[in-house]
Amino acid sequence: MHEIPPRLPKRHWPLLNWLVRQIFRLLGWRIEGTLPNLPKAVIAIAPHTSNWDFVIGMSAVLALGLQASWLGKKGLFRGSLGKLLCFLGGIPVDRRHPEGLLEQIVAACRQESQILLGITPEGTRQATTSWKNGCCRIAAGAQIPLVPVALDFSRKQIRIFPHWIPDQEMDKNMQRLSRHFSAEMAKKPANFLPHSHGPQSAKDLPMETRHPGS
Repeated sequence: MHEIPPRLPKRHWPLLNWLVRQIFRLLGWRIEGTLPNLPKAVIAIAPHTSNWDFVIGMSAVLALGLQASWLGKKGLFRGSLGKLLCFLGGIPVDRRHPEGLLEQIVAACRQESQILLGITPEGTRQATTSWKNGCCRIAAGAQIPLVPVALDFSRKQIRIFPHWIPDQEMDKNMQRLSRHFSAEMAKKPANFLPHSHGPQSAKDLPMETRHPGS
C-alpha cells in the first residue's frame, strides 16, 4: 500500500485502516500512481457504472487512511445510515436547490485548510454522454488541483493520473478528463459512454453518489 504524501488530509484509525488494507490485498486490488502532495484537491472518479464503485473507492480511502469527502442525496442521511455515511465523509445536499450550491462548495473549499472532495463526473450509473462538469468548475473556482482517478475493474487497479488546475474552458477540461477513462475499466462496460460536448449549468453538479444498497 502506498505511502500517503504528508500534506494530504488523513484519518488515523489504525485498526480499521489495517483491516481494510488486508481485505483490499486479499481481493487482489492495488493502487497505481500517487496523489499530489497538496492539502486540497478534487478527485474525479470514473467509470461509475455499479454500486461496487462506492465499495471499492471507499475501501481505498480507508486503506490509505485518507480524510475524504463526497456529496450524497440529503434523503440518504437519515437515522443510523446517515450517521454511518457522515462518518465515511458524506456531505448531504439538497438537489431541489441546485442554484448557488456550487458556489457554496467552492467557498467551502477555499476556506478549509485541507480537503479532498470526491465526485463522479458521469453523475449516474447508467450510460450517458452528458457528463457533469461540476468537478472541473469546483476545482477552477477554488483554484485547486483536479485529480482523475480510475476504478479499473479489468486490472483490479485504482489508477491515479496526473493532476491539473482547470481553467474556464469547461468543455476542454471535460474532454481532457474523460480521456483517462474507458469502458474496459468499468464494472459494467455496457453502462459507460465517453463524454461528448454539450452545454451545462449549475444544475449539472453531480450529486448522485449512492449508498451501495440503494
